[in-house]
Amino acid sequence: MSRIQRLIKRLAGRSFDYQGLRKATSIDQSVAWNRQRPIEMFNGNVLRAKVVQGIIEAVPCNNLYETGTYHGATAIGAQRYLRLPVWSCEVNPRNYLISRIVTFNMPNIFIFRDDSRNFLHRVCSHLQTVPEARPFFYLDAHENELDTNSLPLKEEIQIIFSLNEFVVMIDDFRIPLMDSFEARMYAGVVIEIKLIKDILTHSRIKTCYFPAYHSSQDTGYPCGYCVFWRSEKLDSLMKSSLFPLNLLRPYAITEEVYLENNTGL
Repeated sequence: MSRIQRLIKRLAGRSFDYQGLRKATSIDQSVAWNRQRPIEMFNGNVLRAKVVQGIIEAVPCNNLYETGTYHGATAIGAQRYLRLPVWSCEVNPRNYLISRIVTFNMPNIFIFRDDSRNFLHRVCSHLQTVPEARPFFYLDAHENELDTNSLPLKEEIQIIFSLNEFVVMIDDFRIPLMDSFEARMYAGVVIEIKLIKDILTHSRIKTCYFPAYHSSQDTGYPCGYCVFWRSEKLDSLMKSSLFPLNLLRPYAITEEVYLENNTGL
C-alpha cells in the first residue's frame, strides 16, 4: 500500500462506525467483524482493541493518552471506537505534521509535538489536580536508539506513578513464553518485563497482564503488549472470566511466572 493510499484510508477512518465491534461478545464475533471492516488502530489488532474497550468500560477511564502518534491511526480509531478524548504526542516533525493533517478539525483529538516525557509530565501534573481522573496510557515501546540508558520508557512509567489511579498499556512488548508475538528492539535490547521490573515492584505493582490468546487468533500485525494498573475496581473485576477481560493473563512480576489462568480460553 502506497503512502497516498494509507493517507486516504486514514482520512476515511475519521467517519468509521464501530458499533458492531463495540457489541461483539466473543473472539469469533470480533474477528468476523474485523474481516468486513479491518481496523488500523492498535496495530490492526481487533482483540487488543476489545481488551482496551473492556478495561476502559470497567474502570471506567475518562481520557486516553498516547505517546508516539505516528500517523494518527490509533488516535483516530480510539476516539471513534471508545468515544473518549484522546491526547497524543509525536516528537518526529514529519509524523507530527501528517498526524495533524489527518486529524484536522476532529473533535476530542489533541496532538502535540513533544518529547514523551515532557508530555507526560504536563499531563500528570494536571491530572493530579483532578480527583475523578482515571486515565488510560498507551505507551510506545520506542526503538532504534544507540544507548539503552536513553530508553524513555522507565521515566515515563515513573511519571505516571505519581497518580493514584491509572491503566498503562505498553505497545510492542515481549510476551513471556509466547514468541509468536513480535517485540521492539531498543539499542539491541528487546523491550520486555525485565527492563521495568524494578520500577513496577518498587511502586507495589506485583502483577502485569499479557494476552491469554495466541497471536494467530488476532488480526493485524502480531506485536505483543503489556498491561498494568492501579485500580481497585479493575483488580476486583479481573477475578471474573467475562469477555473481553478474559483475554488477559496475569503474570507475577517478581517470580516471573504466569499465575493461574482464570480466563477460560
